[in-house]
Amino acid sequence: MEIIAKCGNRCDLCPAYRGNIGKFGAQAVSDGWHKYLGFYLAPEKIACVGCINEGDRPSGDCAVRSCCADKSVENCGHCENAICPRLRENITAIENLEQASGDITKEAYETYFKPYHNESILKAIIDGRISPTSNDKTVENKC
Repeated sequence: MEIIAKCGNRCDLCPAYRGNIGKFGAQAVSDGWHKYLGFYLAPEKIACVGCINEGDRPSGDCAVRSCCADKSVENCGHCENAICPRLRENITAIENLEQASGDITKEAYETYFKPYHNESILKAIIDGRISPTSNDKTVENKC
């Protein structure tokens, strides 16, 4: 089942999501994020409930989550400024990090980049190809 974050990221694919952490291991996620995404987070702080739930998140209360709450929208796909400068900055950062990583393995791509290719998910919501209120629809994620 797809679980779409406020920004359009795929929680269900994220290695830090509470349902996935056992599959990947917190130390491996910490090491992978440091290697591919350039930041360090201690393994004991990795587990995340996702921004659609209440509880602990490694990112704390991110600006995109707060913006969606302020605008009373489920996610950025419901906003009149869906791909705003704040979100565009996040999208561009992931794209740049992926390019800088060079020739990465399929496993590394699936684990450390694919969950954060949110632009295609948000466009699918905007275009009505997936339900904006259901987190159980499948959309092909091509960026």
